[in-house]
Parts: sequence; structure tokens; C-alpha cells
Amino acid sequence: MYHDTLLKYKSTSLNQLALLCGLPTKTNKRARVDCLVQGLNMVSKLHPKSPTILSVDIGIKNFSYCKVKLADLAEISEPSIVDKWAKVNLHDTYGSDYVPLLDLDTLIDSKRYINYICKRLVSDIVDTPDIVVMETQRTRSNNNAITLPNVLLNYTFENILYANLYNSLPKCVIVPMTSTSMINFWINRFVSKESLRKHSKSSKKIRSQLFFHWLGSSDGPFKLPAEVQDKKSLLKYLDLQKSDKIDDLVDSLLYNLTIRTQVSNQINLLRWIDKDLNEFIIRRNLSQLNHIYPLIQDLGLRWHEEFELYIDYFFRANNTLPKIIDENSICEFKKLSKLQ
Repeated sequence: MYHDTLLKYKSTSLNQLALLCGLPTKTNKRARVDCLVQGLNMVSKLHPKSPTILSVDIGIKNFSYCKVKLADLAEISEPSIVDKWAKVNLHDTYGSDYVPLLDLDTLIDSKRYINYICKRLVSDIVDTPDIVVMETQRTRSNNNAITLPNVLLNYTFENILYANLYNSLPKCVIVPMTSTSMINFWINRFVSKESLRKHSKSSKKIRSQLFFHWLGSSDGPFKLPAEVQDKKSLLKYLDLQKSDKIDDLVDSLLYNLTIRTQVSNQINLLRWIDKDLNEFIIRRNLSQLNHIYPLIQDLGLRWHEEFELYIDYFFRANNTLPKIIDENSICEFKKLSKLQ
């Protein structure tokens, strides 16, 4: 029933809808509509009230996870409340009492051991989440023989963890996600590719800056206890030492925020399906731009020409987004943009 409605829109609009919903941006218009409909069918089965989202950053020595509770998955203006957020050495926490059949170095015990720690991990951290988002592991080591064993270990761990999660939560939606797709959703799609290429900071550093930018913001997309204001207080809150790396923890939270926003966009798209979807696209893009505008300015990145138009029209007056955006502004902006 959604196909006919979506096919009325131009490919430009359908591409924006797919990006906002975290769905594939197919080159064929019919295939793009099919992906959007599949997303709408999936979220129609979710219960948006009081959901829990569990996000996982894969690693055995540095396994990080973040559990967020929401009042309403559809209400994107409400910040995500971080319920539990931790980094765990799985060897120390779950593997110390493993009894091998032969020896840990054998193929029999190496896979059996991973299944053992996965099973204990899942029983410990899972309490019927509605959505699980998990970092996808690379399958190549760039011809580096030193890193290959760890790449293969994490890949095996990821798949055994999937199996244990599905066995424990057969009705749960488990979404794979890469750090690249996550940062593309929040930052890269809004700025010019040339600007990104010239930027000296890696994706990992930009993800860290995005997190700390939101941590210091009064209206960021997540909420921690009031005393957590900077890296020092964050380490204390997480019970970590000054020397401990927090990159994996940051990513686990960002994965959570990403899937929450994408699914929220899908739920609201479902509710908006009989209205003007170009207006929906503009309002959802503005919501994200409002979260990242100061950071992009501080980083000195140039906006993609498509979003430079948003900035010029909505932000330039006071360097902030107006609290109320009326219908006339949206209609006028649609005429200026490609969303017509």
C-alpha cells in the first residue's frame, strides 16, 4: 500500500528518505521504494512505548555496550537516557573459569571457549531489549599477517554472539552497523567530500569530538547524570582510569543514538505517509543539522551544497535554528531546494 505513495516522489526525495531511515540508497527507483517499504513494514511491528535499545561495540578485551531506555521511540526530541554503559574484558569477566576439553589453543576449544563467553555475556547484559545494534566486523586485515588472527577472532566472536542473541531473543530486531555508516549518518552526508578529504582528523577523532560536543550541550541527543560534564568526570562515572581508552565506549553510545534516530524517522515516516513527505524530509534534516551545526563550524568543514542551502536559509540569521519553523518557511524552502 505504501509503494504507490512513494513512487509519486522524485528520486532525490526517495534518496533523502532512505538516508534518514538508515536504509540502502539503491540506484533504481523501484528498488529504493522497496527498501523503504520493507523498513516501514519492520517498524510497524515494533512497540514504540518504553523501548530499550542495546548497542554493542565488538571486542573481546575491550567489549563495550550501551543500554538506553526511552519513554517513546517516536519522540525524537526527547534525549536518550543512558541506563547502563560499560567496557568489559570478556576474558577476565567470563572466561576465567572456563574448563577446556583439550587445550585453549586447539580448534575444538577455541570455538567452544568463544561460545562459552558469549552465552554468559548474553545472559548477563540482555533483559529483553526491543532493538540490538551491533558493530559489524571487517573480514580483511589489509594483508597484515600480524593483525589477521585478531580480525578472524573478532569476526568469529561477532557471529557466535549473533547466534546466542537470536537464541535468547528470537523476536528481537538485531541491526548490523559499521562505524563508517554511523559517522556518514551524523556528519559525512552533510559536508562536502573535498572538505572531508582535506580534514586532518580521522573518523575516530571526529566521532570522539561529536560525543564530547553533545556531552557539553544542554540539548544534546543523550542524557547522563548532571555531574558528568567532561572527560575527567566521565571516567569517574564509568569507573575507569585516566589511561583507559574510551573510543569503544563512545562508539557504542553513538551506535545507539544512530539506530534510535533512524528507527524514529521510520516510525514518523509511517505516520506521515499520507502528508507531504518533502516537508518531513526538511524537518528531519533540520533536526540533525541543529545537533551538529556548531561542531561543523568549529571543525572548519564545508557544507555539502545541498545543505549549504539549509544553513543559508534557516541558520544564518542567528547561527541557530528557529524554535518554531512555520509552514510558509517550509513551502518557500521547497521551492529553493530540489525537493519539489
